[in-house]
Amino acid sequence: LEKLRHFMPDTHLVYNDRDARTALKKLTFPFVSKSSVGANSANVRLVRNEREALKEISSAFSGRGIPVTYGRRQLGYLYWQRLVPVTHDYRIILVGDYAWGLVRQNRKDVPFASGSGINRTLTLETEGERQAFKLGWQVKDYLGTDMVGLDIVLDNDKPLLLETTSSWTIGPHVT
Repeated sequence: LEKLRHFMPDTHLVYNDRDARTALKKLTFPFVSKSSVGANSANVRLVRNEREALKEISSAFSGRGIPVTYGRRQLGYLYWQRLVPVTHDYRIILVGDYAWGLVRQNRKDVPFASGSGINRTLTLETEGERQAFKLGWQVKDYLGTDMVGLDIVLDNDKPLLLETTSSWTIGPHVT
């Protein structure tokens, strides 16, 4: 997170109750809460109000943890991120000198695109697609990696990185 912070919307990774309460004062509702594991928006939550945020703080730092997939629990940290209100995101995959991507529409139940299954191939025909693609290469080069998947959104025409991944389901990416 520290290395990628300047590419991202306001994001807070906290490891204690006090820092979580400080972060809470900086965020506006709704915001996104994430676990360090998951796929297809599993373990990604929309925190709609202070009551929900305080419940996450209590669960993560003094409770039994926040239930996540595979019977695991998110315990000892919170990963909160400003919600960028968009209708879709861009999944950019870069492997060596090769690249491909998807434009992924949001799900009907939450404002997240991951897991919606409503995708189209990224073609670079729009300025937004080109900006997302350009940011993808910048992040890959900045990280010094040969392989990365990136979820990117546009916030008032500025591309922002939501998260990175080193694995993805192949189905939606095969054309």
